Amino acid sequence: MRRLALTLLLINLLFLLWQLEQFPWLTWLPWQPTDFKLTSPPSLNSQLPPLKIAQPSENQTSAPQLVTLEKPKSPPPPSPLKTLIPQEPPAKPINPIPKMAVPSQTELSCFQIGPFAKDSELAVAKTQLRTKSLQIEKEQTTEEQQLTGIWVYIPPTGSSEAARQKAKQLSADGIKEFGIVTSGEFDHAISLGLYSKPVNAELRVTELKSKGHPEVTVQERHKTTTHHWIIVSLPPGKEDLLSAFAQKKSIDCP
Repeated sequence: MRRLALTLLLINLLFLLWQLEQFPWLTWLPWQPTDFKLTSPPSLNSQLPPLKIAQPSENQTSAPQLVTLEKPKSPPPPSPLKTLIPQEPPAKPINPIPKMAVPSQTELSCFQIGPFAKDSELAVAKTQLRTKSLQIEKEQTTEEQQLTGIWVYIPPTGSSEAARQKAKQLSADGIKEFGIVTSGEFDHAISLGLYSKPVNAELRVTELKSKGHPEVTVQERHKTTTHHWIIVSLPPGKEDLLSAFAQKKSIDCP
């Protein structure tokens, strides 16, 4: 057993010597070849200048000083871009047209001229007023039912033969001035006269009824008449400008 341990120790020593011969550059060798030297790469610190530590002066205290850093000022906002639009030159003031002095409504006098029954008469009157530079304020037109007469008659008898028989009776009673209507709404009626005055029509009816003709009746006849009026305004004291118009009257201005 002892021999075996010594044998193993000897083998290990021989193996160690063999390795030392195979790897002579290892740093832990007690010797190195003269033609081989292990060098390390240059350090970066060797290329830098030596660092000097500043020593505080005698006047300075050993306590550190706080340095207040000012906040950088923000740059002013950019000025807004001006639109390069050509501006029109200011318009020249326009002198207002002087207004003519017009009398107030309270200073004017108004007159109604007319009536004029025909359009031609109205046109002539308006021309005369404009010639005198009078202001026509308004024109008025009215329609009026005018009584033209009262018709005395006997209503339609129904036939021409009956109308002739009635006419013979009137003649026999001494009644004159009558006629037979032969057309229209009152066909076969007997006309006994048209009177412009109501009193004359009443006398005629009384005569006929007294002679045995109670069916006699009356009917008013009318026609529509159109009247034109002109209203003018003029300053006080100028009424003589309307001297050419006979029909006129002063009214309130519209």
